Amino acid sequence: MSVQKVLKRCLRKLSKEEFKEFVYQLLDREEHPKVHKKQVEGKDYIDVAKVMVSVFSKNKVLKVAVEILKEAKLNKQAKRLAAAAKKMLESRKTTKRTSEDEDEDGDEDEDEDEDEDEEEEEDGR
Repeated sequence: MSVQKVLKRCLRKLSKEEFKEFVYQLLDREEHPKVHKKQVEGKDYIDVAKVMVSVFSKNKVLKVAVEILKEAKLNKQAKRLAAAAKKMLESRKTTKRTSEDEDEDGDEDEDEDEDEDEEEEEDGR
């Protein structure tokens, strides 16, 4: 699942009032980069999620969203999103490790093929 989908799913579960408070805290955030009012004014949870991913990047957006949820006193939702982010990160690490292992195996096979080619050349001399 993508970062944007995880964020979108979280924002979708907020009530109208909770979403309104979330957006208020998002706009009130002091750290940079900042989201500007015109980017989110009158937008639904899908558009707000898109804006947040573009402003904060895929690597940081969930952390920022958790911070904003906490500022909005939406601690239960913050915990859920943090857990989903952690699960996603662990899944990506596992996937990365698996693909690195496969790459290493592939490299070893190529090295073995090269060794066999060298042996055949020596035998042919």
